[in-house]
Amino acid sequence: MKDQQSQSPKNKNTLQLIIMATIEYFLIAGATGRQGGATVDALLTHPNIKIKPKQVYALTRQASGSGAFKLREKYGDINIVAGDLNNPEAILQQLDKTILPKTGIFLAQAHGPTEITDAKGLIDSAVGHGIPYFVYSSVDRGGRELSDNDPSYCKTFSDKFLIEKHLINICSNSKMDYTILRPTWFADNAWWGFPGQLCMTGWRENMNGKKMQVTVTKDIGRWAVEGLVSPDRTGIRNQALSIASEELSFKDIDDIFIKHTGKGVPVTYGLLTRFIIWMTKDLNTMFSFIGERPYGADLAWLKTQLEPTTFEQWVKTDVPGRDNTKA
Repeated sequence: MKDQQSQSPKNKNTLQLIIMATIEYFLIAGATGRQGGATVDALLTHPNIKIKPKQVYALTRQASGSGAFKLREKYGDINIVAGDLNNPEAILQQLDKTILPKTGIFLAQAHGPTEITDAKGLIDSAVGHGIPYFVYSSVDRGGRELSDNDPSYCKTFSDKFLIEKHLINICSNSKMDYTILRPTWFADNAWWGFPGQLCMTGWRENMNGKKMQVTVTKDIGRWAVEGLVSPDRTGIRNQALSIASEELSFKDIDDIFIKHTGKGVPVTYGLLTRFIIWMTKDLNTMFSFIGERPYGADLAWLKTQLEPTTFEQWVKTDVPGRDNTKA
């Protein structure tokens, strides 16, 4: 994104108003998950644009679940939409027809056997219902050029490549615009129960001390909102963007945890982790791929557009037991 041209504040504000005149409502898939939840938070705490909870439609599998309850508790009259991505028509039918042409969609998914069909189904239904904007959270595969052209041999990554291509193709033949976000390694894996312990131990055991670009999930939400409400400010309308917050080694992360919690980053047994990774094809190929090919987000450019949340800032605010008084 180094070739992005700068715009004056006046032009940025004008463009922002133009976009908001079109996108007034937001359907957030997986709103009770990490990325979807971060996007809801970013929408409703935006520093420059006032978005009300009733403009947000939070998609979750169960309207009576604990995640939906927490959203209502936090944001009052936010709209909870119960549904499954395998039936996108039923999801969109829960929104008033009059708001669909003014609604933007955000989609992030965990890897799974129905990931591609679910995503394609929602994209197709979105176009059919006149949705004007779609933000899809994918994964970085080594920077802009490599991510555009190489799906990778890791199915966790290549499935998202196929979804990207479908979204681009659909949008090129319709009035719907898009932004594709390609986050790097999730920094929040450092505090994510046993799955996080497995990820962090895998990093320690497999990366041989190398640094990796990491993305704080909060920043995925912030960039998703950039796509939904002001894509022209940063030039990400109908573009894919690799995003990361900073570059760290496992030792860097461990040291930050020790500094603010008194303990190292939560991990599990190295031998157990090696065995699980060896036995699980998706994990095996993922660690092999990211070990061979560095992430490729343009950290310098990203910082000029949206000040990143550092891993240390995240630990100081989001990790229980931290000491947020330490500099």
